[in-house]
Amino acid sequence: MSQQVGTVTAVQSVRRGVIATSWTGTQMSVVNAADLDREGGTLSPDDGQTLYAYSSVTDGASELDPDVVTMAAVAPADWPTDTTDPDTGDVIPAEVALDVWPERLDVTAMVDLGDGETVPCVVPHSLRPLLVDGVREDGAGETVTATRVSGVWTVADVPGKRAVIEGTTIATPSLTSVPRTQITGSTLEVVRSDGEDGEVVTTSLGGEDEDHIQIFGTDGKLRGGIDQDGVVVGSSVQTPQVLLDGDDVRGLIDAMSWGYMAGHIFTADAGPIGQTEKMICDVQFTAIPGRKYKITFNASCDIPAGSRFIPYFRISAGEDGASTAPQPTVSSQGLGNGIFPPLAYADSTNPAAPIMYSMPWTPDSLGITQPTAVRIGLSALLQYKGVSTLHKNTGYFEITDMGSRYQGIFSDGNFGSGAVTTVTQYFQPEWTTVWRNGTSQPGVVTPQQGYATRALGVGHPGGMWYTMVKFPDAMRQFMAGAQKISDVSLWTNSYDSMNSSGFVPRLSWHAQSTSPTSPVGSGDFDLRNLPKGAVRWNRLPSGAWPSIQSATYQGLTFGLRVGQDPKFAGCFSITDGAPGAFRVTVTK
Repeated sequence: MSQQVGTVTAVQSVRRGVIATSWTGTQMSVVNAADLDREGGTLSPDDGQTLYAYSSVTDGASELDPDVVTMAAVAPADWPTDTTDPDTGDVIPAEVALDVWPERLDVTAMVDLGDGETVPCVVPHSLRPLLVDGVREDGAGETVTATRVSGVWTVADVPGKRAVIEGTTIATPSLTSVPRTQITGSTLEVVRSDGEDGEVVTTSLGGEDEDHIQIFGTDGKLRGGIDQDGVVVGSSVQTPQVLLDGDDVRGLIDAMSWGYMAGHIFTADAGPIGQTEKMICDVQFTAIPGRKYKITFNASCDIPAGSRFIPYFRISAGEDGASTAPQPTVSSQGLGNGIFPPLAYADSTNPAAPIMYSMPWTPDSLGITQPTAVRIGLSALLQYKGVSTLHKNTGYFEITDMGSRYQGIFSDGNFGSGAVTTVTQYFQPEWTTVWRNGTSQPGVVTPQQGYATRALGVGHPGGMWYTMVKFPDAMRQFMAGAQKISDVSLWTNSYDSMNSSGFVPRLSWHAQSTSPTSPVGSGDFDLRNLPKGAVRWNRLPSGAWPSIQSATYQGLTFGLRVGQDPKFAGCFSITDGAPGAFRVTVTK
């Protein structure tokens, strides 16, 4: 018989564990090790306060022989041993009850099947909240259905208790256990001990009024979470990528000023400085291509009557990527100079004058391609006559980082009523065509495909996939006449990949103004590896931007010439989660 209806007469909860009769060395003899995991685990004699690890279990040679548990350590000094009754001389065995830890309960219901037979039935975890421990009075037992699972009677359902569930708190393993999981109303909670005599909710999911995810400490203070409005609360964020409107936060921070990089304060007089250029001091720092720096000299010095003070900035750089640079000299490359005219003084015997000289500088002029050590030196000379001294404690020589270098050009100033501005706009493809095993599927067919690229199914059961998209005319018109195009990027939102490490989207350019009958493309290039779930903007090769603007390149093709290499196998969208498939920034 596959299933029977019966009435519960009693329910009993029993902890899984063993009775130990001895522990010698690392060998513990137990009465019956049936509840133990043969590959090892943990035992506790006192509700988890003391824990003993074991590594394996060996069954006794016969039913009369004890099972043997190999422990991870020898018995503690206070472990009980056999004693002898002083009156009778009988041996009193040292039996110790040990529970499997974390706690595991076996809940058994005695079920009267109505045919004179009462059988013990295992109560599954999901049904335990419906069958509390205890003996039932005649006629008061729950109605259940019981079935045999692998030869063991098991409670399959408690149909008479389904309507009792509504409006109650459901907890597992029980309403009094700590820790426990409970459902109260529309909220799922994890309850733990507060470390004293009370309880505290440490995880809350759902909510009576609005959805939320909240995690609390055992002191009841909120540690982190997300509310219904998407506000994130927490003490820190540890993730390989954080995006704001599709832009990596690290990139946004890197574009800002980093502030003070290196400097020297004149704590002693520097000089004498005559009519021959003289190095005064230099500072070293790591210069990064694409960033802009400000070099500042500020001090008080003597300028003799009828003479002029001329400072210079000299630079020397290490090899591309080097961590040190040689010391600059007066013959090193110059970054510019400033000429300070003579000033009139009432007291010609005290001709001290304030000097302030500042200039912007970008390391791109050095031809470096990666962070490289440079040393920038301060030198000076007096024109015409006399000598000069920089006075101590009156100034400094320093380098500050100003952020990412401006991508425009020097001719973008305003000389009329119109203002030159830098603007970013987003664009969707003008058309999209997808090919599956050579058959085209124009337009949006499924959400995953239709976000423009259900692409690169290399070796996928669904077959080979290719996608073509066209740049819209509005995008090329936006780029036309720009003094500077500083960004043309493609959005990618990775749904899946055939590799645990992600996949590499392969793209090429096409010159088709209308959708062709089969996928075509040239000039293959690859994007960075896309892990599953990754979302980001990918800058298209800058050398191709003029060809995009001129319509030489009409759009992109995805997935050509990748063969069966799973490195290129994956599925992604180019619009899902972004304001557009393409992002373009121009100055005009």
